[in-house]
Amino acid sequence: MSLLIVDDLSKAYGDFWAVSHVSFSLEAGQMLALIGPNGAGKTTTFNMIGGQATANNGSVKFKGVELLNLSAQAIWALGIGRTFQIAATFSSLTVVENVQLALQSHAGLIHRLSADAPSALRTEAMALLAQVGMQEQADRPASEIAYGDVKRLELAVALANQPQLLLMDEPTAGMSPKERVQMMALTRDIAKQRNMAVLFTEHSMDVVFTYADRIIVMAAGSLIAQGTPEEIKHNQAVREVYLGSTQIAEGSSNHQDSSAKSASTEQIEQGLSHADTLSKQTEQARAQTRQAEQLIPQTPDLLHVEQLNAWYGAAHILFDVSLSVAKGEVVALMGRNGAGKSTTLKSIMGLIENTQGK
Repeated sequence: MSLLIVDDLSKAYGDFWAVSHVSFSLEAGQMLALIGPNGAGKTTTFNMIGGQATANNGSVKFKGVELLNLSAQAIWALGIGRTFQIAATFSSLTVVENVQLALQSHAGLIHRLSADAPSALRTEAMALLAQVGMQEQADRPASEIAYGDVKRLELAVALANQPQLLLMDEPTAGMSPKERVQMMALTRDIAKQRNMAVLFTEHSMDVVFTYADRIIVMAAGSLIAQGTPEEIKHNQAVREVYLGSTQIAEGSSNHQDSSAKSASTEQIEQGLSHADTLSKQTEQARAQTRQAEQLIPQTPDLLHVEQLNAWYGAAHILFDVSLSVAKGEVVALMGRNGAGKSTTLKSIMGLIENTQGK
């Protein structure tokens, strides 16, 4: 019997159905990736399973227990751990005290201060920190550790209730490529050791295709594909969603479409890790771009952004972004999921508190 069974799950906001009739299952010890373009319904699906959002209809069963009528705390108590896209720890506590606090909650001792926790909980907390490679930083304030270490600390906290299912919302967001690999390799090892199921959302396709046992793909609120990484890699519907063109996927008689198809197919065969950059421009496309640039009015910049940096908590999202927009000009800001497009716009509008630049 599957550990987690999601059946006909749906969620509406007014007349808009963010998630519609989604069904899938997850086995113990399996790593299942939930992917899709922006607005696909991944986070809404994730939050309904974890108790952060209420479903309109459907069913989510964990070991045969219906989760949809339970609070997030009750779901956690059943043995379901959770990490978040922007890691959150108690910065006023030390690393080990963060884990002790989670252990206290699991033991029903949450009313007691961490400093008064039984010594056995510190021993158990140190064991969890050792499992994620953080034991040497146990007595450092959580506010002083690097963001990659904050993510590992959050993983240790999530393991405190001995979960059989771990929900990870973009576990590598804000991390460097090296940190991403280390984090997911660590998660996979722990999942295998504990026979723990892991459901994770992720924008980094190299992470998805390297570490997922199975992949489910959403688009426009619906499930469009599920299978092994190899099956998803060659799925026609997935190609069209990520590349945005049936001509590219199916081929064309002219040279430009043929070149695009070749490059795009190579990207898919590399696990869609480069699909969001699209194929290389042909010489004809470059010539068209240069011609279009000559038509742009040569007027002073109306908007000038210089070396813009932005953070969500300790997560560094934007790195020295510079751009300009002239009067009468239309500028498109492109990039893969999680690239920082929305954060750039929010930073320009003053909606992100922690920013640097001009």
